[in-house]
Amino acid sequence: MFGGQSGTSVYVEEAAWLYDVYAPLLDGYLQRISAFLDNESQEQRLAPMYGQGFDVYGWLTRPDTAPDMGYLLSSPVGIPFNALAQLMQVLVLFKAYGVAPAREL
Repeated sequence: MFGGQSGTSVYVEEAAWLYDVYAPLLDGYLQRISAFLDNESQEQRLAPMYGQGFDVYGWLTRPDTAPDMGYLLSSPVGIPFNALAQLMQVLVLFKAYGVAPAREL
């Protein structure tokens, strides 16, 4: 649970597994956050760090389009991707229990 720190491919595998198992719960969120991250990665000041973009949705739904592991493990990609994998865990938990994040448990 919770993929750990970047620098290891565990978070990539975890995100892929989560999407494979919980696609109905994650699809809309993953499409929106992926579009946001990809758009941000194309901003002029950030683009040099994201030569292969940041299309997480594409990478998870079409693994043959994913960049090489070196790119995925680089800090500019690995840290936010790792955070996304952790957020995916939390989202599955909330949706599975029908609880909103602001609601007291």
